[in-house]
Amino acid sequence: MRYRRERSGLGLLALVVFLSQGLSAAERPVIEGLHLENGQLTIQVDVPDGYGHVLVESGSDLRDELLHPLVSGEIFGYAGTATISIPEPGHTTFLKIQAGIETKPPLAAYTGGNYFHFEADMPGGGPLSQSQAANHALNRLAYGPTPSDAAWIDEAGLDAFIDAQLHPETISDERNANLNGSNRLLFHEYRPGLDTKMISDGDLWYLRKGNIAPPADWNQLDHKITDDTGWSLVRSGFGYSNSGNERDYFRFELSDMRRIEEGEDARPGYLSFFVRREFDVSDPS
Repeated sequence: MRYRRERSGLGLLALVVFLSQGLSAAERPVIEGLHLENGQLTIQVDVPDGYGHVLVESGSDLRDELLHPLVSGEIFGYAGTATISIPEPGHTTFLKIQAGIETKPPLAAYTGGNYFHFEADMPGGGPLSQSQAANHALNRLAYGPTPSDAAWIDEAGLDAFIDAQLHPETISDERNANLNGSNRLLFHEYRPGLDTKMISDGDLWYLRKGNIAPPADWNQLDHKITDDTGWSLVRSGFGYSNSGNERDYFRFELSDMRRIEEGEDARPGYLSFFVRREFDVSDPS
């Protein structure tokens, strides 16, 4: 028996942008996580050294005159991870996140530990972010010596211990809990396999803009799609961005998502769109 499954639509909560023009990839802050739960939006940002503060602005448009300082915090010039908590983001259209070199953060609606927390990458402190873990090299000496190593040093001498460290194939790490624990955090077992892609770049999708709510049964198999029900057949990827680099990935750009409040081109914009695609799944489990 063959089954059919449909791809559900995804509402766009907000557009998060990090401003770091003119910097190399290694110098740019990186958004590590974006999580919405119980009405609170949490953003984690991996910040390299050299910055003095992080500022989050909100508004209905990305133009500077329409943005308002929302959350700010000091990061002391150290590299580390900034965790930003935004209570009840509500109908915020855009969030703009930027880092500056000034050590005193700008005034904002939310400040302090309940809304901004920074964990510096000081020696021996804190868990590593995903990008840091990817480039981190484990060093046995950094996680020892263990009590058994100390007993061995007392018995065989420090020179013998260092010589063994330089020839790790002679060492058993079964009892080195610190090393093994860190190893488990940084690496995971991967078993190669032959995957069948069900979604690929350039696939045809039915797309409906979110300026009007779709019918309640829009994501059901028996929903009728016709030219006059607001659905268009387009190729992925699709979306909207004010970044030229990101727009290069779009085959179908939703340029009318942006709200314009004044002038001849005034329009309300919209925050979401809905997509449908039908495909066969031989084994849904």
